[in-house]
Amino acid sequence: MIRRLFIFFLLGLLASLAPSSANAQVYSTGPAGLARQMPTIYGPYLANISRVRILQKRGKLNSSPGSTSKRPVGQKPTNKPAGGLPAAPDTSFHASVPPFVPQQLAARLGKSQQERQYIEGVLTKCLNFYIDTAVQKGVPLNDVALALNYFISTNYFVYSLGAGPTPGQMSATRDLIRANMAEDDAFRRMSDKQKQEAYETLIVLAGFVDLGYGTSKQSGDTNAATQFREMAKYNLETLLGAPIEKIHFTNDGLALN
Repeated sequence: MIRRLFIFFLLGLLASLAPSSANAQVYSTGPAGLARQMPTIYGPYLANISRVRILQKRGKLNSSPGSTSKRPVGQKPTNKPAGGLPAAPDTSFHASVPPFVPQQLAARLGKSQQERQYIEGVLTKCLNFYIDTAVQKGVPLNDVALALNYFISTNYFVYSLGAGPTPGQMSATRDLIRANMAEDDAFRRMSDKQKQEAYETLIVLAGFVDLGYGTSKQSGDTNAATQFREMAKYNLETLLGAPIEKIHFTNDGLALN
């Protein structure tokens, strides 16, 4: 399972991809400046994912006895692929088109061609890192439940300054998310392309937060690190529809109370 993800990943990536100071306007303050502006663009993406996926079953996120899932929440199927993760036919999709979210977000965020290329390059690196790591670890690709678990866990890790979640808490959360998603009628009605958009969005936003926060911490830029932590908070609250004070992990998985 993919766990911490980018804290030590390519610390020079953002600097090497950043536009030159002569041409950079919107992002002249660096990645932290981009982090401040990104939520105004991708907020609706997260809101849509939240409504489709777990909003109507949010109360079951931390309550297995009352779950209506056909399989008891937290119980893993017997057929497991490489990597030890449960098979996930109910939350996966067929990639009908090449990756498109990095370019889509870059087109909306960038004020110039150079800025758009910069943003697309960073977000594509985040997406490719997730894919490459998943392949190496035998983790199934094209699974929205796994992408969602990655998103929540990564943002929580950054916001909590590394206080959690533990691998066991992540595993429990993964099973809870899958149980909810597998029974969500709205999710089942989504087209493969819509599921792919959700999948890519969750991955690139989580990766960007982790990469930016890790790079800022390594370079000693506390102001930038604070900005990425605020972005992580926004991501969690927007997706889960709860204030950060009510979002935490237990041994049974994610809890909202």
